[in-house]
Amino acid sequence: MQTRERWQSRFYKSHLLFPLIAWLAAVAIVQGMHLDLVLADWLYALQNRTWALRNHWLAQGVLHSAAQDLARLAGVTLVLALVAGKWIESLRKRRHALLYLFAATATSTVLIALFKKFSGVPCTWNLLRFGGTEAYASIWNWSSLDHSRGGCFPSGHAAVGYAWTAVYFLCLRYSRRWRWAGLAGPIVLGLIFGFAQQVRGAHFLSHDLWSLAICWLSSLLWFVGMFGPGQARSCEHPE
Repeated sequence: MQTRERWQSRFYKSHLLFPLIAWLAAVAIVQGMHLDLVLADWLYALQNRTWALRNHWLAQGVLHSAAQDLARLAGVTLVLALVAGKWIESLRKRRHALLYLFAATATSTVLIALFKKFSGVPCTWNLLRFGGTEAYASIWNWSSLDHSRGGCFPSGHAAVGYAWTAVYFLCLRYSRRWRWAGLAGPIVLGLIFGFAQQVRGAHFLSHDLWSLAICWLSSLLWFVGMFGPGQARSCEHPE
């Protein structure tokens, strides 16, 4: 096997096969141990069987509303940078990188929005078990979901962080020494935003796992399509 083929094989194992195995194991554990309900029951009990933190200034005002505003600002900034690249040399040299970042994050956002629209999975606070009016139904029990109503699956807010896993792939192409920081930042943000929504009663743990998978796959596919797996070992600076 040639060196390039070995490198591509290793790339797909590291970025597709192994993450897929890890994700399937996590989903199986969450599903098999009913961790969605266990964690939600615990959070609900801590708040005296109400979602007292649903409108809390930190959970709702900062970690939800303000985070969404920052995500929109980041998206607008990317678009402006792409447009400005027509006149600014330093941005023009990085237009391919900026275009990748925009395409990957936008695709993640759109895909998750579509899933939310058609999944029919209610928010945690809408369930009878947690003070709402709807019966609990697992995403795996597809026939029992009301797909016409839309829902809260997967977690759109956790994706505000996870969508930026695209930065990790960008670092593979342009600055490998920063790749782990490029991965850790979006993962930490996704965990924080996801947990904030669980505390508010908006989502289950499994909703975050699905968001992470969608964002990772979107970033991976755009990277392969725009750069190719062989570019993961490329130079330190944009062309």
